[in-house]
Amino acid sequence: MACPSGTAPLSLRPIAAALAASLTLAPLEALATQTVSNCNDSGGGSLRAALGAAADGELIDATGLVCGTISLSTGVLIVANDAQKIDGPGADKLTIDAAGNTDGGPVFFHNGSKTLEIDHVTVSHGHKYNNDNAHNVGGGCISSQGNVTLTQTVVSDCTMTAGANTHAKGGAIFALGDVTLTESRVTGNSTHGASPFGYEMHTYGGGIFSNGTITLDHSTVSGNHAYIGGGIYSDFATSVDSSTISGNTADQGGAIDCRCALQISYSTISNNHARTAGAIELQQSNTAAASPMFIRNSTISGNTISGGIFSPGVDSGVPITISNSTIAFNVAGAGNAEGALYSYAATLTLQSTIVSDNYPFDVDVQGGTTAISGAKNLVPNPSPAAVAALPFGTQNACPLLQPLAWNGGPTQTLALRSSSPAIGAGNNLIPLFFDQRGSGFPRVHGINPDVGAFEWQGNLVDDSIFRGTFEPGLCHL
Repeated sequence: MACPSGTAPLSLRPIAAALAASLTLAPLEALATQTVSNCNDSGGGSLRAALGAAADGELIDATGLVCGTISLSTGVLIVANDAQKIDGPGADKLTIDAAGNTDGGPVFFHNGSKTLEIDHVTVSHGHKYNNDNAHNVGGGCISSQGNVTLTQTVVSDCTMTAGANTHAKGGAIFALGDVTLTESRVTGNSTHGASPFGYEMHTYGGGIFSNGTITLDHSTVSGNHAYIGGGIYSDFATSVDSSTISGNTADQGGAIDCRCALQISYSTISNNHARTAGAIELQQSNTAAASPMFIRNSTISGNTISGGIFSPGVDSGVPITISNSTIAFNVAGAGNAEGALYSYAATLTLQSTIVSDNYPFDVDVQGGTTAISGAKNLVPNPSPAAVAALPFGTQNACPLLQPLAWNGGPTQTLALRSSSPAIGAGNNLIPLFFDQRGSGFPRVHGINPDVGAFEWQGNLVDDSIFRGTFEPGLCHL
């Protein structure tokens, strides 16, 4: 059993010896630790040497390094073991930088079938190139044939480039298995491709591409680019908790392009851009087992599209339940006729959710196809197709939202003014203990919960001055 990060492993030898004596077996020996003692590219004490010497499952310990940067110049770091853990002194204290490599490889290539775990370091400037017809490769900085787990790690400024014969997948991270991020950042990465049409088709997941499950916990995916899925591309399952996905760009699916089972909680998806589907494009998974898809206690704001079709916020072709969330200030280009939340699936469920201040519409559905259910929502400006489909009792008042800001908790939120009609008008059917901000911000303040991701806590002085035209949308014209 793995030890929690930052704790010393328990000695198993006395127990193992006693057990062995009783069973006439040899004592169990603990795995050794490979220590990295310098920031050289290669040679004794280097990270490269430690990787070459490590047995399967051994820890590579770089926590004692004070040299700052391991500058690679002799090629990719090969991780041949099935399971490997690398632990550094902190992402602000050690960078593994591949800017000097010229082999067209990532920073790390993991050829094992289990998990490559990288903790407490920054990994940067990998620049992988591929032009053969092998689709199960990718990853500008980290490429794995198994799983990738990162804790308090930064992956930045990586590129995955494909020639005309193949696809580019995962500007920063590619895994055939699962990708798990905890308190980590994937930022400033990109995928690039070539095609006879002169644009970058067949590039997926500017930050992360996975054929397995993608899990984000208190993490950030920002400033990445791909043709499809600027931040994340997933075709199996994706879970986003207490995280931020922002400032990513794509042709479609600015933040997430998901042919997957998607679950988002306590998170903010903001300021992403695409030609179509500015924040989230959600389609049916061909591989994931059926599971409930939901967005709860989350904010989707400031996302944009420049094309004439699809939604600037959430574009869903599968049934999804959106609860206690706020979708606001998402903007489509001129001539677009779809709302910030658009569904062409059979069903869309809205519970205690604000969809407001979006352009040109707040909620839109494919007429005659999508049935909307739920209660206690606030939607001032539905499209003509959605008017008849919205649940009875949906409010159409302006929610008086303040700008996206740090109002407490791990993510930015849209606070309610003290006079907002959303206060005390919602429900909490899940039930949730806290609003999007987490501990210290009860989901219910007073008798009834508020509509949306933010729960007003009784303050009578608003944090900012409400200005009538600070964002486009029906409430602020």
